[in-house]
Amino acid sequence: MRKAQEKGAIIIHVDPRYNRTSAAATSNARIRPGSDIAFLNAIINYILVNKLYDEAYVSSTRTR
Repeated sequence: MRKAQEKGAIIIHVDPRYNRTSAAATSNARIRPGSDIAFLNAIINYILVNKLYDEAYVSSTRTR
């Protein structure tokens, strides 16, 4: 994580607790305990709506 951050990566830490990783991250999203699935669903929805996935990879791994 630190090497990627040194190269310019933005690190977002999502956890209800504040810990060492939260301190090192660029941004810290403190979600409520138990809301992790809702947060993950929102991230997946954002990726699908904005087509931020590799279409070639997804189409090549699709089962027929």
